[in-house]
Amino acid sequence: MNIRLINPTDDDSDLISGNSKKIIPIWMVWTQCACFAVLYSIWNYPLTNFLSDLCLVVGALLSVYNLYLNRSFFKSKEAIPFWLLIILLGWIVFHLLFLSNNFPLQLRELTTIWRRVVIAIIFALGFGIALVNSAPKKGFWILFYVGMQLPALIFLGKYMLNSFALQYGWVVPDYLQIYTSRTSVFYMYKTDYVSFCLPALALSLAQLKINLDQGRVFITANLVYLLALLAVLATFFLGNIKNGIAYSAILIVVFIILVLNSQSNMAASTRFKAATLKLLLLKLLVILMVVAISAPIVIRHIEQNPSWKLLFADSKVAAQVDQIDAWKYWGQKGYPLNEYGTPVSPTNYERLAWGIVGLRLVGENPLGYGLAEDSYGYITKAKWPDSKMTQTHSGWLDLTLGIGIPGIGLIFGALGLVMYQTIKDSYKNSARSLQAIWSSRLVWVLWALLLLWCTSEISLKLHIIALMFWISFGAGIGWASTSRETRK
Repeated sequence: MNIRLINPTDDDSDLISGNSKKIIPIWMVWTQCACFAVLYSIWNYPLTNFLSDLCLVVGALLSVYNLYLNRSFFKSKEAIPFWLLIILLGWIVFHLLFLSNNFPLQLRELTTIWRRVVIAIIFALGFGIALVNSAPKKGFWILFYVGMQLPALIFLGKYMLNSFALQYGWVVPDYLQIYTSRTSVFYMYKTDYVSFCLPALALSLAQLKINLDQGRVFITANLVYLLALLAVLATFFLGNIKNGIAYSAILIVVFIILVLNSQSNMAASTRFKAATLKLLLLKLLVILMVVAISAPIVIRHIEQNPSWKLLFADSKVAAQVDQIDAWKYWGQKGYPLNEYGTPVSPTNYERLAWGIVGLRLVGENPLGYGLAEDSYGYITKAKWPDSKMTQTHSGWLDLTLGIGIPGIGLIFGALGLVMYQTIKDSYKNSARSLQAIWSSRLVWVLWALLLLWCTSEISLKLHIIALMFWISFGAGIGWASTSRETRK
């Protein structure tokens, strides 16, 4: 049985970039897809810097050619998100030269984090243009999708291997073990899993919705997407990743609402009620399968984590940051009691208290401390010398404290414009056009990123680079649509 993952239009000539002089060679797009797949699959794993940097550089070098062929992009309104990111880089340099609080560390970040951001922006921009403006190939999507699912599949493979090793006495190499403490160089933070697996889950939901909207229910591809959904949820459950479970549940609820709403709109606008009812029943079957996969995992996770039940009680204590200062010491001086007479959950209490304090510190440091990583720790250490904090556990808040309101404003501006463009394009174009499909996929990934940056300690080198990659990728997808429509 053939797996049909996308349905581009039958007329390929409409999807080729302009005249023969502007066609992007297919081998370049294949290479960029391969670079992306390898990069995304290993980006969050330790000791992979050489390979990930190699993929970034190769992808960026190929994008230089793509961008040269499509250099009119830089004069279009769709380039505004790209130019906002360029201004952001200028702001980082300006802060280093004139507003620095820690020049050596800021300079190191400029030559590590922000240097890679530049490379990622170039790679992603050209890659986005290439995917939509080259002759369509199903293999592009397959390679792209598999690459995004590999972080979860690799984790599950390691988990199964370690389970069998424990049972049969096998010796597992260090790099294939799963560490729960920071005793090994191969230890991975939960944040690393959620930041790469949640967008993969969102992508599966996006493609499921695309297929259901097209009335394509009983196809093998949908089974693949459902299994991928299960794989990501299993990763979050086995790793006890609370953010991942919570945000997965939100995305799944949104998916169900959107699918039902689209069917409701169809029923209101068609005279073929019998066909509409049949399609609705088929969609409900898929929704029930999604619920059957996700609900038991979410429920079991909540049962194993009593802190969810204490969230509101603990939040009342966390709000008293001026009266109770246990949040400063990371548990070294104990934790206060909630209204039930039990110690607050460190997860609930500290995240909420640190967030409240972080918001106050933004007002005191509107231009930022200057560091993308750990600015919160340096600011709080200067204000409370005996404090032990490093991050607020909100990526957006940590990044604001680092690059200031001007910097975060530029990021939100670029992200917001890209999300607007992708939403508009996904509705404006034919539901079967290649660009509409990529826009529909991408907007789900961007929503996932927007969510996970809210309460995850994600303001770190790797995740900042990935965020800029996706924003730039979206700018390329958005312009590719406009340029093609102009040529029609």
